[in-house]
Amino acid sequence: MKRNSHKYASLIAMSRSISMKNILLIFGISLLFSLSSCEIEDVNARNKFLGTWKVSELSSYYGPPPMTYNVNISASNDDVDEIIISNFFNMGSSEKVYAYVSGNSVTIPSQTICDDSITVSGSGSFRSSSNDISLSYSTNDGAVLDNLSATLTKL
Repeated sequence: MKRNSHKYASLIAMSRSISMKNILLIFGISLLFSLSSCEIEDVNARNKFLGTWKVSELSSYYGPPPMTYNVNISASNDDVDEIIISNFFNMGSSEKVYAYVSGNSVTIPSQTICDDSITVSGSGSFRSSSNDISLSYSTNDGAVLDNLSATLTKL
């Protein structure tokens, strides 16, 4: 009888070990999916900024009326939070500004465009209610510091 109880105890210990391994495996897989879903949300947050937009830009230096032109916003291949704005400040499609998206917010870190002759930086947000982007940014070419506000409407 003792021999059989030892056998059963060994089987119970083995089944508990297998159950614990299954629990750890399920936990590990769940953790993996939850971490990867964060990246998917970041990519989706960026998507609302992508496309061609009509810019209505008002300069504190030059004043009204607002200047209008188009920009193209594309996804960066380098970072899931990064977007690329072509024709920023109406400087031509080859001039690109890099910005970072977090939820509905966008940040343009300080950087230079136009052969390093103009420094730009700013921030803004996507407004769900009006389906547009509001930006505030500054430009500095060494002679003129200009503070600008712009509304981008998707075309």
